[in-house]
Amino acid sequence: MDEYRSGRALKDLASDSGVGRSVISRVLKEAGIELRPAHAPRQVVVDDDRIRVDYQNGRTLEAIARELGCSESTVARRLRLLDVQLRARGGRTKDLAEVVISE
Repeated sequence: MDEYRSGRALKDLASDSGVGRSVISRVLKEAGIELRPAHAPRQVVVDDDRIRVDYQNGRTLEAIARELGCSESTVARRLRLLDVQLRARGGRTKDLAEVVISE
């Protein structure tokens, strides 16, 4: 319930819980929580210093976004505005791929 109040979307809560949005919606309504309109923009409160430090200490865009209840692109955009150099996306490096092929 606190996650919904802090701005997380029903679909994200449902996905995390492994149930449908209607289940989450019903539980929130039964708890007396007024649901936001379906297409209302969410206001994500971001502590710029915290996301900068978290990212520079190795946390992924995905982990930070999940915690904030927003998309990875939102976090990446905010970090770019803070002049933080983004790391390359995951995956194999060319050197590792060459090692695997040569074996």
